[in-house]
Amino acid sequence: MEDELSTRSPQTSNFGAAGNTSRATSRTISEDPGGPIYKASTISFSGTTISDSATGLAKFASYVGNTIEVRGSASNNREYLVTAVAGDGSTITVAQALTTEAAGALVTILDGEC
Repeated sequence: MEDELSTRSPQTSNFGAAGNTSRATSRTISEDPGGPIYKASTISFSGTTISDSATGLAKFASYVGNTIEVRGSASNNREYLVTAVAGDGSTITVAQALTTEAAGALVTILDGEC
């Protein structure tokens, strides 16, 4: 039997098709956003203010003019433009309107530019 010619790269790993990077794209999706991450059940939402009774929002003091992402909220999961952060870490003010929500759910706030 004659050898067949092919332009495809051979699979060089034993990880199956998922391990073959011959057709991989240059885009990488990472679960680590590279910025601050804050998780708490003490976060509430009202008007344009995200509040934390545990005052853990100071991590985002340098984020004025940048975006944060909210996850784990019942009604406010999305990205927001930060307009102010209280020096004591109790509040973040955002440009967009929030749905009023009491603290209780485990909410994650992280760098919105993932």
